[in-house]
Amino acid sequence: MTSLVILENALNHDELHQFILGIPPYFIEAKTDNEEPQNVAAAFDKYIYPYWIATYDPSFPQHFSDALKNAVTQCADKNKATYTVLNWIWFYLFCFDKSQKSAAYPGLFSLDLTELQALLYTQLQQQELSLKLDSRWAGAAWNSPNGLWQPITKLCQAIERLNGPIFLPLANTP
Repeated sequence: MTSLVILENALNHDELHQFILGIPPYFIEAKTDNEEPQNVAAAFDKYIYPYWIATYDPSFPQHFSDALKNAVTQCADKNKATYTVLNWIWFYLFCFDKSQKSAAYPGLFSLDLTELQALLYTQLQQQELSLKLDSRWAGAAWNSPNGLWQPITKLCQAIERLNGPIFLPLANTP
């Protein structure tokens, strides 16, 4: 199946949030030594960006934003959703920054992250302890003494450096 067909399928079946979360059949394995819930960089480069460039569908940025919000609000595994969506936001902002500074990702859509910022800010406050105890993915002991919390705070700091939203109050960052 081509990237257009896969993304169109997710859009047509209101499953773009499942694509975001890496729920089969939308899971893309990270070709690294450590597991990830979704290979965000590959998913963006192989599916999201090519779909955008092929269609320039004016409704797609809103669909993408809604899918990120739905992933956070509808996924039973709140830690997975938070970790994965923050990875998507970071990678999107990284690509958007590159599109502004070079020929990489020309014509990338603009995304309003205001609602998502408020949602994730609250979610992170509520999940802090749970995230500190979660040793999956980047929260594994070999990588973090503080579970997913440390990688998430690093992601939030990287997002801020890319002029993205603030997800954590200064007091909660390591």
